[in-house]
Amino acid sequence: MHGRPTSSATMPSLVVRMLRHGRLGEGLSALDLGTGSGGLTAYAARRIGDQHVTSLDVDAHLTRAAGERLAGLGIFPHFVTADATEHVPGTYDRIVSTVGLPAGTGLRPLLGAMAPGGRIATTLGRTCLIVTGWKHANGDVVGRV
Repeated sequence: MHGRPTSSATMPSLVVRMLRHGRLGEGLSALDLGTGSGGLTAYAARRIGDQHVTSLDVDAHLTRAAGERLAGLGIFPHFVTADATEHVPGTYDRIVSTVGLPAGTGLRPLLGAMAPGGRIATTLGRTCLIVTGWKHANGDVVGRV
């Protein structure tokens, strides 16, 4: 294999914590940002149904491999390969990201993909901070660190 790695395994305890912060629920659509091995996607799909879950990663190999891995378990969420700092297709009620996102303008596409009343739980790049927020009808996202 050549090049730099684009993924690492997230501690299962952090995955569970992020899912709790995300407050997934029946009938709500969810975006897992940072597909990795597909673990968070699998948990979310089992919780709210795979038809409500989308997993996005910048690395096509990871989305393809996770899709195959989960299909082998009978789990069929939607997988998308894209750079979330440039474009996030779709609209979601819940966004859970274990990827360290850049603060500032790099968050705009992700926040734009949140439905009004939606919730985000993410980490910020180069920090150990978890940020959660709700999107108001006027488009403002307000939350806490």
